[in-house]
Amino acid sequence: MGSIPIDHPNIIMYAQSEDFNLQNKITENIKYTGLFLNSEQKNLLLEKFPPIYDKVVVDHVTLKYQPENGILRTEVGKIYEIKITKYLVNKELGSQVLILEIPEEIADAKIIPHITISKKLDLPSIKDYSDVVSSLTMGEIVELSNPIQIKVVSGFFDSNLNKPITHLD
Repeated sequence: MGSIPIDHPNIIMYAQSEDFNLQNKITENIKYTGLFLNSEQKNLLLEKFPPIYDKVVVDHVTLKYQPENGILRTEVGKIYEIKITKYLVNKELGSQVLILEIPEEIADAKIIPHITISKKLDLPSIKDYSDVVSSLTMGEIVELSNPIQIKVVSGFFDSNLNKPITHLD
């Protein structure tokens, strides 16, 4: 069994397989690419920012929703440090969000990096720049006097498996 590279300009992935085209399989299943928090980081943020809405999220930062051709802006499993700089509550929409600074090499001008803490059950996910801008213009935003730094791991959400993939075996 050999290692098969997944050949995309912005992705470095390898898997052990000779039986199928893993590149196509991964591309079809990527719902979004992102930076994922572990349970320790999630608990830290929930302690500092208790949820105020019914649906609690606190698990990822979306880098790209439904990326074209499955292209990631980083490699799966890479560790990054991000800085939480602002706290936002949008009572009109029903969302509670943290605004972040992320490394330039993975930033996308079309997305304001954020972690959703909680939201109303019927509020759809924020998928694009205009949704985030709308949230910011309508919300109450607080600049954190002491920004919080946490480590996250890059990966993608596999819609077929219904879970994040942050490493490939």
